[in-house]
Amino acid sequence: GGEVLICKSDHKATVLPWINLIQHLNNNGSNCKLVEYSLNPFSGKINISDLVSKITPRTKFVVLTHASNVYGVVNDVSEIVSKLPKQVITILDMAQTAGHIPICLPMLGVDVAYFSGHKMFALEGVAGLMVSDKVKESFVQSDFGGGVVDDNFPYNLEVGTKNTAAIISLGVAVEFISEIGIDNILAHNLELGKYLLQNLNSLNDKIDFEAGMAYDQQSLNTGILSFNLKNMEIEKLEYLLDQNNINLRIGDHCTVQKESIRVSLHCYNDRSDIDKLISTLDFVLN
Repeated sequence: GGEVLICKSDHKATVLPWINLIQHLNNNGSNCKLVEYSLNPFSGKINISDLVSKITPRTKFVVLTHASNVYGVVNDVSEIVSKLPKQVITILDMAQTAGHIPICLPMLGVDVAYFSGHKMFALEGVAGLMVSDKVKESFVQSDFGGGVVDDNFPYNLEVGTKNTAAIISLGVAVEFISEIGIDNILAHNLELGKYLLQNLNSLNDKIDFEAGMAYDQQSLNTGILSFNLKNMEIEKLEYLLDQNNINLRIGDHCTVQKESIRVSLHCYNDRSDIDKLISTLDFVLN
C-alpha cells in the first residue's frame, strides 16, 4: 500500500529501478504506486511545493536528485527534507554533484545517498553508498557468495571478489580532487559557466536555452548548460563538432526530455575551450 515519490525527468538510472520495483511488488500482490512530482520549468530545480503536496500517510520513499544531469542547478535538499514527515525515507542521487561542489551530508539530512566514481575521475564500476542509522538495519542480503562474513550491514552487501582496480582508482580520484580543492573546482566551474552563458548569449536569438543557469544564475550549479540551435539539424552539428574535436553530449541524456546540446564543464576546461565552441557554433549558424 506504499507510495514512492519520484521525478520522471531525472536520469533513467534513478527512475527505472523504482519503476521495476513497483511492477515487481504489484505482480506479487502488493498495491504500491509511483507518484510523480515536477521540476520548475525555468530553473530545472525540484518544485518543492508540488513535491510536498504529493505527500500522504502512504508515502514511504522520496527519491531526490541533487542536481539534474541536464539542467545542472543544485536542489535545496535540506529544505525539502525539513518539510517531510520524519517516517519518510529520503534517497539522494549525488552522481552529478560529488566531485563538483562541497557536500556536507549531515546538513542535507537524507537517509540514503550515493554517487558514481566515474563522474569524479575514477574508473567505471565503482561508487559510494552512505546510509543513516535510521535505515541501515533494514538492508537485507541481496546477493550471496564468497566473502560474506555475517548478515550485519555493510558486510551483507560485499559479496564476491571486489572490483579492486576501480576501488583504488576512486581513492586516487578523491586525492586528486582534494589536492585541487573542491572549493577551487566549484569557483572555476562557476566562472566558466558565466563565461559560456555570456558568449552563447552573443549568438543573439539563434539559441534556445533549456532550464538551468540561463534562467537561474543565483543558485549553485555544477557547470552544466543545455541548449538547442534554432533551425539546425543535430546531425550536421555533431559532425562539425567532431571535426573540431569538441566533445559535447547531444541527445536526450538518458532522460525523457527532448534532445538538446549539453556542455558539461569541469576543472580540465578553460576559456579557450569555450572560445573554440563559440567560433564553431557561429560558423554553423552563419
